[in-house]
Amino acid sequence: MHIPYEEKFDWESDGNIITMTYDPIVREDWNEGFVYTTTANARISGPNGQVISMVDDDYSFGNPTFVITYFSEDDIMSTPPIPTLPTPVANAVILNYNLNHSTISQSDLLFSTVPEIRLTNDDYAALFGRFIKVRMFRGSNNLKVNFDGTIGSSADAATFRFNEVRFSKDEAKALAWKTVNFQFDPDWDMSENSQQLFLFTDHNLRTSAKAKFSAKVGFDFITKKPKAEVTGSVDVEVELRGSTFRSNSELSRKSVMAHIVGSTGLGTRTSNGNAYNIKAVGLVQFYFEHYFTDIPD
Repeated sequence: MHIPYEEKFDWESDGNIITMTYDPIVREDWNEGFVYTTTANARISGPNGQVISMVDDDYSFGNPTFVITYFSEDDIMSTPPIPTLPTPVANAVILNYNLNHSTISQSDLLFSTVPEIRLTNDDYAALFGRFIKVRMFRGSNNLKVNFDGTIGSSADAATFRFNEVRFSKDEAKALAWKTVNFQFDPDWDMSENSQQLFLFTDHNLRTSAKAKFSAKVGFDFITKKPKAEVTGSVDVEVELRGSTFRSNSELSRKSVMAHIVGSTGLGTRTSNGNAYNIKAVGLVQFYFEHYFTDIPD
């Protein structure tokens, strides 16, 4: 039992009248409900038991709506603590300007993070759902290494899973930023010419969702040196049980470094005094913060 937008209501003024609805629902996007009052005078003259023929998400946003439904154990568990960001090396500096990615040599370190994300609306939520549970994966290439430590003649796919992030429906409607401190890549070098960002939403489903897209390779297998240009690609596949695949975004190293700050259409997010470029994958928006360490050749 829950109230989808409980945090937005002033219960001293709004608490006298409440709508009750239930699961199973009549349709996927609406249900019927019943209005009840909680004060003595209203019980005499008020609309107790009055049928509301259509109770949808917009209705529950504007009127306190008490939903009776089934919750899994995962739905009622406490929200996990916000992860802290791994500490960059001591002499790392934050990149607060746009640059040509080829100027960052292979010996340098580029520690790329995603400090915050937000949902731009609550379309991923089920009707009267309590949370929207977002899960993202990074897909990249992994150069094959021979037994003697040298790089082989091809690359494999590699995937990395980020923590689940929960948004209340009110947070989604309010476009609230949530601190996630994802370590996107501990050293985004030129061989990872582009990477894929996969977006899923977790649900109580018995089926699995799959997605497969290509990540670009930037490595010359003849000269055995990384290259800023694309030399090939690998297929990156992700499968997640009990989920729905929502979207993907291919992130080229060249484009990401060229748009660290400033808007390219989605606006900016100011953090640490820098107006970072906002990017998106599906309905999720995010931005990068890069820590650069100049390692002498």
